[in-house]
Amino acid sequence: MSNYYRRQASFEEQQLYDHWLACRKLATPDQLLERFLHLFIDGEHYPDPDIVTALNTVIFSRWAEQEFKYVLNRCCRILVNYWWFQSHLRWAIVELVRLFDVPPQRPPLTPFERRLRQFVRQFTKTEEYLALKRLAQVVEETVEVGSVPHHLFAQTQTTTRKSLDRNEADRKPLGSLIHRYPYLYPYCLGDDSSDVGQQAVQQLQAERQGRYERDLSRYVTYLVQQSQDLIRPGFAHNYQNPTLLTDEQLKKAVRYFAGKVEGDNTIRDSARQLLIYNSQPGQSYQGFKEQLYSYLTTAIDHENPKYGKHHFNNWLHTQLSTTLPDNDRQPLNGFLIGKTCHHLLDCLVSSPQYSSNHLIFIDLINNIGATATIGLVMKILLLYNNLKSNLERRFSLLFRHYEHVRDGVEWLINSLENFQIALSIHYGSVNFPCLNQL
Repeated sequence: MSNYYRRQASFEEQQLYDHWLACRKLATPDQLLERFLHLFIDGEHYPDPDIVTALNTVIFSRWAEQEFKYVLNRCCRILVNYWWFQSHLRWAIVELVRLFDVPPQRPPLTPFERRLRQFVRQFTKTEEYLALKRLAQVVEETVEVGSVPHHLFAQTQTTTRKSLDRNEADRKPLGSLIHRYPYLYPYCLGDDSSDVGQQAVQQLQAERQGRYERDLSRYVTYLVQQSQDLIRPGFAHNYQNPTLLTDEQLKKAVRYFAGKVEGDNTIRDSARQLLIYNSQPGQSYQGFKEQLYSYLTTAIDHENPKYGKHHFNNWLHTQLSTTLPDNDRQPLNGFLIGKTCHHLLDCLVSSPQYSSNHLIFIDLINNIGATATIGLVMKILLLYNNLKSNLERRFSLLFRHYEHVRDGVEWLINSLENFQIALSIHYGSVNFPCLNQL
């Protein structure tokens, strides 16, 4: 962690923060955007000379090279958080982030202007700026038409736009899809320096997740009615598939995550039965690992038995046999279950930095499909629900690694879509009473 988060803000830093806290209550968003442009982008014509002096002191301080990005980010977040909690002002968040794409009106003439512009350019390459940009992309998808000032209407996207289809998604970088995955928000949009910032992200996450679950439930109900010929010919509907999956892929995913895919059991039933069986007195950790191996390989063998027997099953056996081997003869307990599930998820949904395990995940998707792969991940998670946030964070690492990539990430898009459906079914409020008719 940077020293910035451990030390007290300097007098001049606090001047900047207090200034924006005061301005946001008195000025309109348009006025605040103009002020921000003059102070941080152009570095000239700012109406308050004391604030310019404070900024000058900050950017020439001995720690500015490493820590000015945190100061600028906090100034941005002071405005962003205020606008977020007033829904009719959320459009300004998008416009604030766009200011960093605006070139200064003239070349720098003073050391202050040169240094400020250097630091602002550096800021646009930081994780702090990327988080702001992702947040703006999500807000851009939710801003209401009536809340956008007329002079910005042509620039700003609205909720009336049609959802991206697969072809359009394939033409854009992965990062443009961030709005589709609320479970990524705390890790991709967050502002760790502010409780208010975290609250804003949590509210955004709840809003988007709630809307997704409603849209998913309505669309699946529509698909059921369609399959039962309950929709009269020529009936006009406004239901849209809320995912980037085809209708057939969506139906398969819903059946897999909510239906009976292992005999008479759902994947939740199977997880519960494994835990009940291993709660019996005298069960050893070694015995649990053997049961866990069978529990997981069942799904692989059902989808592609040849792949399981020659590739994945051997990998899984190695992972389990090398996990806490000194405890094999110990009685099973919750701690050992949690550590084992944590290890498996870390290896399975691995950071691309660990290429061998990361390639296992991609290879698994290519051989048994994204739905069955996420089903395998969910079977592990359902054994130890406390790992949900850890798993979401691991998917956020994958997203951030590939977010600028346009081609070759269909495997990840399909995984993210399936994981969103699985989370909605097992941890959300979505319900499919007519699942057996899908």
